[in-house]
Order: sequence, then structure tokens, then C-alpha cells
Amino acid sequence: VTVVGYPIGGDTISVTSGVVSRIEILSYVHGSTELLGLQIDAAINSGNSGGPAFNDRGKCVGIAFQSLKHEDAENIGYVIPTPVITHFIEDYKKSGEYTCNMLFSVITGSNCWFY
Repeated sequence: VTVVGYPIGGDTISVTSGVVSRIEILSYVHGSTELLGLQIDAAINSGNSGGPAFNDRGKCVGIAFQSLKHEDAENIGYVIPTPVITHFIEDYKKSGEYTCNMLFSVITGSNCWFY
């Protein structure tokens, strides 16, 4: 996975890379929603949020959104998968809100192409 963004502390684009370590249900920061997320070991720093994450074929697999800051852990970042983002956009266009009802279809369906 390659993450692209403009982290705090620089004026130019930053590119980091790593692997998907885990696919799990995450509590999204600043919200009460739990959704599917990708745990990666590519560095995600303050300011990287909202930057794209690409697989080795150049396909966007998600958006960087948070990292774990803990004394016992390094380089643990999280990405919102593209199917979750797509569902959010479609829901918002239709109703002006997010229904969060697509989790099961992402886990069991063919949308899990980001391995």
C-alpha cells in the first residue's frame, strides 16, 4: 500500500509505503460509527488524513484517516476502504445522510478486492 499526502512539517508531497496488516471493524475517531477499516504499517502522520492509499497496481483502495499513537506501537495507520467511501457518497447524494448498512456486503461480497 502506498499512501500520499501533505503531512504537517513540510511543503511538498509525502509518499510512504507498507502492507495491509489487518482488515477489521474499527471505531472511527470523532464519530460513534464502527465500520470496516484497513490497518497498515505505512506511516500516516498529522496532515495525511484524506490522502489516497493505492495498491501495487495503482488502484485507490481507500483514504488515510488516522494513526495509532502509543508508546508500544509504531507505524500503525488506518485507511477507510474505497467501498465504504463509495457507499457514503451514494447515500449522501440520495438522502443527505449515511445509513451504514453496507458492512456485511463488503465483508462477504466481491468488493474485497484490496488484498
